[in-house]
Amino acid sequence: MFKKLNLRAIILMAIISLAVFIAFSVVITATRTLPVPIYNIVDLEFAWTADRANQIMQTWGLAVVAQELLITYLDFGYLIGYGAMAFWLLVLGTRIVSKNERLVKAGTIFAWLSIVSPIMDVIENVNLVSMMASFPGFLDTASTLAASVCASIKFGVLFLSIGVFAVEILFALITRRR
Repeated sequence: MFKKLNLRAIILMAIISLAVFIAFSVVITATRTLPVPIYNIVDLEFAWTADRANQIMQTWGLAVVAQELLITYLDFGYLIGYGAMAFWLLVLGTRIVSKNERLVKAGTIFAWLSIVSPIMDVIENVNLVSMMASFPGFLDTASTLAASVCASIKFGVLFLSIGVFAVEILFALITRRR
């Protein structure tokens, strides 16, 4: 499917998406000026219940909740970077292993499937924003559960996509040495 795409264009898109990913990583890191005690944002993503989310945010306090809320807004840009990067690296990997039909098929499937991660991240972020914006106060159990389910899908697809890309690269390295 990706054989008709120009290899230079694929590499350029991978580099651009990597630059977006790095830029948002730097901005997010610079924005996190307050230390996050005990729990981090991933703990909130996987809180699963309103009680657990409330416990995490109470530990943080209002200032850290405000900081993490801002960072969650920035994450909307970050997810574009990692989503595009995952897609284009898998497309690149698929082009590199074009002689192995199984890997081409897996790479193609996971290139398109990698788009699921940022979509889940958007839904997760909307729910995290809802949770943090309502703190201190009523936390909606549905928002907490939705954020956790979306985070699980996001990370699952992302880790599988990374695994497929790693196999593509290993295959390319092994077959080129022969």
